[in-house]
Amino acid sequence: MSFLDKKARLGIFLTRLSEAETATSESNGMALISSVLNQVEDEFTNIAYNPDAWADDGRMYPPQQDNRRSHNAKVGRYRSRSHNTLIACNGAIRIESLSQRILLDKPGAD
Repeated sequence: MSFLDKKARLGIFLTRLSEAETATSESNGMALISSVLNQVEDEFTNIAYNPDAWADDGRMYPPQQDNRRSHNAKVGRYRSRSHNTLIACNGAIRIESLSQRILLDKPGAD
């Protein structure tokens, strides 16, 4: 198995997420992000899944509900260490850096 640095894993995650099926709701979008990200981390690291160690174990973790902020009536914003993930009620997903550079802009079901 080949282990990759976080930047390389992030690139693989973004590619796989952009190529994945379209989400149909905010909860479906969250599940899709979680599934794809955990698959990438399991495949390209030897870091065990332990969300309690997120700050220093080197693994990337999906957004968590306790980090949800309301962006507007139809979009949830999930704050992470260095980016925001926005998920709309139609499943659209946008991931942007804190400097607002768009890393992913995936349309939703409509």
